[in-house]
Amino acid sequence: MLIKNMAPGADDGESPGPKQTEQSCTFAPNTKYTIPVNKIATTDELSSETKALFLLRELGYLGIQQLDWIAKKDGEWVIFEIKEKDLWTPGDNFPHWATGLDISQLKLRTRIQEELGFRTYLLTFQKGTNNVYGAYLDELEAQGGYHDTPARIRLYPVSCFTPMEVTYVW
Repeated sequence: MLIKNMAPGADDGESPGPKQTEQSCTFAPNTKYTIPVNKIATTDELSSETKALFLLRELGYLGIQQLDWIAKKDGEWVIFEIKEKDLWTPGDNFPHWATGLDISQLKLRTRIQEELGFRTYLLTFQKGTNNVYGAYLDELEAQGGYHDTPARIRLYPVSCFTPMEVTYVW
C-alpha cells in the first residue's frame, strides 16, 4: 500500500503546499521504538489514539489530525468537521455572528481536498440550543468575508451557513 506524505509543517497550517512523496505504509518487522511521552502520564493511562499519535510522529508522518467523521453518499466521500460551541458575537473585530475552526484544520482539510478530492463539511452545533449550522469549507472560503483571530481561528458569518434546527427524540 502506498500513501502520499504531506510536506513538513503540514500540521501547523503554515506549509506552502503539498509535497508529494510516495512511501510504503508498512512497518519494519521486529523493530523496537522508544518514544518519549509526557511524564505526567503512564503508558497505561494513554489512549490507543494517543499512543498511535506518538508512534506516527516517531515514524516521520506529518500532517497528523483526527477526522471527526468521514462518510460516503451518492458515490462521493465527505469529511465532516464537527464543532459544538457558542457563536462568536458581533464586535469591533468582526461585525457578524460567526463560527469557524482552527486554521491548521482548515489548511489540512483543503490539502486533503486538493490531493484526494474529499470535501469537508463544517457542522457547528450551537451550545444550549437546537441550532445547527452547516457548510462546505471550500464554499465558505470562496465566499470570502471571513476573519482570522489572533488565536488562529478562522471565523465565517453564520449567514453563509445552512441553518438547521435539530431535535433529538429518545
